[in-house]
Amino acid sequence: MMVEELPPYNDDHDVISIPDEELGESTTSEIPPGEAVRDSNTPYDGSLINVLVVGETQQGKSTLVRNLLEYAKLPEADVKIGNGNRACTANPQDYEMEIPLRSYHLQDHIGNTLKVGKGNYSDLIDYGEDDATVMQDLPDNQVEIVKFRFLDTPGLNDTEGRDMELMAGILGKAAEMKYLNAIIYVRKIDKHFGNSFHEFLEYFQRSMPSLAGGLIIVHSAYTTMKVEKFLREGKSAAELRRDGFKAATGLDLAHFFMDNNPDVFSPLAVMQSLNETHNLLTHIKVQPQHSVSDFRLLKTPGMQSIDMHITNALLELKRILQTQLEEGKKSLSTAQQRSLDDEVEVAKMKRQIDSVTKELDGLENGPDICLGSKTVVEEYSLIGHLLINGQLNIGGEWHEFDADCPIAYVRKSTTGRSQWLHERLRGTNWRGALSAGLFASINGSVTFYAKSSVKHQNEIRLLKSNKANLEDRLDYLVKRMSYDEVDGDNVKNVATGLAACDQLLVIVKKDSFEMERYPPLRHIYLTKEAKLSRNDIYDFLKEYDAAVAELYLRWRS
Repeated sequence: MMVEELPPYNDDHDVISIPDEELGESTTSEIPPGEAVRDSNTPYDGSLINVLVVGETQQGKSTLVRNLLEYAKLPEADVKIGNGNRACTANPQDYEMEIPLRSYHLQDHIGNTLKVGKGNYSDLIDYGEDDATVMQDLPDNQVEIVKFRFLDTPGLNDTEGRDMELMAGILGKAAEMKYLNAIIYVRKIDKHFGNSFHEFLEYFQRSMPSLAGGLIIVHSAYTTMKVEKFLREGKSAAELRRDGFKAATGLDLAHFFMDNNPDVFSPLAVMQSLNETHNLLTHIKVQPQHSVSDFRLLKTPGMQSIDMHITNALLELKRILQTQLEEGKKSLSTAQQRSLDDEVEVAKMKRQIDSVTKELDGLENGPDICLGSKTVVEEYSLIGHLLINGQLNIGGEWHEFDADCPIAYVRKSTTGRSQWLHERLRGTNWRGALSAGLFASINGSVTFYAKSSVKHQNEIRLLKSNKANLEDRLDYLVKRMSYDEVDGDNVKNVATGLAACDQLLVIVKKDSFEMERYPPLRHIYLTKEAKLSRNDIYDFLKEYDAAVAELYLRWRS
């Protein structure tokens, strides 16, 4: 199917907004300046936009990536497309591409623009290349070019049952990207969101809480035939899927409905696929960066098995240090032993305070939290609505979003002639109207963000109380400490090392760890050896505590 470039496509229809008397309380936008008003019209800053593409096997992930390459008019890369219920993409593969954000329309054989709507949709399905041509709305020199990197991943829920291992590998690979702008979950339009999806969603919410509310659902295989079937029944497949998803999960997420592999001989199918790709990319373009340093990787059974080797090594080191400490204490007076115990307790308390302080800092100054998204798509045409249904698109429909904490700012996108008007942001509630030209299609999205310090204010309050109690306890210990000198540093070092081992044991036994630690630990967690080598254990310990690692090496030498 040939797609032709045209001079700028002009639509003389005026933008009609809601009359002021219909707006209710206020017609003045209360969206704060700066970050809060960034939308798809904001100039692109040139930064690379990182996108993770996930989903179950055979749902269209790799086909989506291939479709993106075709949309960008780039040579087709070696994108493997699976067949069957086994993951075809064995390892995560990334594709970096510069994509012109083009939109399209249909033109008949004499040069007239063909509007697409409910009334004429069935007729347009039968059009072939001799009846209509897919045309760019704008020439390439007027189209914005944006740099994307898509990470295609192995399919989940494959027959080998390796979902936990696959997710660890996927997120571990994502950690190398340093930041993510968006995550796409691909699923066929006729597939229900079953146990596999809910398991993924739970994993995702625990691993990336700041980004979980921004998950983008791409419903693949949304062919023109499926659209027509629902139109004949007076239904909207997109609306049904969106509402059903919210009812099942309680989440307001961005949904896009596309045919990743359209019939190349159908101008309508090609245009529909290209424009939904444009809508998806426009939505992703405005999303902020989320540092992977704030994400956590849930440990797989294989990782927990590796942790057992580390735990056993630490317990053995702790036993040796305990023996050395008891021997060293024999030469100390009762007062000196009490002084040593106090020093060790003070050091332990300081470590606990440092840990709480770090957690507090992560919540108070952490990444902004994505609360959810709304996508709005309404197709209108003169034939479909004016003559048959008697409807005019005056952009008069309000859209609302209620959050569980105050909304800090929004990210908006629109395509075509659509624009968000009369926005109002008050605390936890956002309200706005999406408008377009007369009889024109409406298409837009809005994503909502909160500051971490506001979203986690209850946890912050508890941590501050805990920190205050620890500091009071530390102050008490310091004041009661006896200052009988303990001769030599050896006994002190042993006691301090013992306390450090205790704290590291607590960390290693946790069921998750910082995602940014995965790259240096990857070779250890993926080892096929039945037993870890001394160097493997040393490298692992060094990643967390260099002093403990040196103690271990000294013991094993």
